[in-house]
Amino acid sequence: MTSTRPLVALSAAPLRQAITVRRLAASEPAVVRRLAELGLTPGATIEVLNQSSGAVIVSTRNSRVAIGLPLASSVLVEMGRP
Repeated sequence: MTSTRPLVALSAAPLRQAITVRRLAASEPAVVRRLAELGLTPGATIEVLNQSSGAVIVSTRNSRVAIGLPLASSVLVEMGRP
């Protein structure tokens, strides 16, 4: 069964809600690898803890990571858990 929920950029995701990473729009392999090292892989359930003018702080796999807004814009998520 395919989800019909729209995808949004991580940089636009609401605070304190479970969201699921669906796609990484980064084209450079090093960027995709770095996102994976941070726990941002398709299927991962994450939560945006805080947003500022320059970064998004997310909770992923029992860790907190800060991601710059340009990079967060390349992570596409959907609301809710899988």
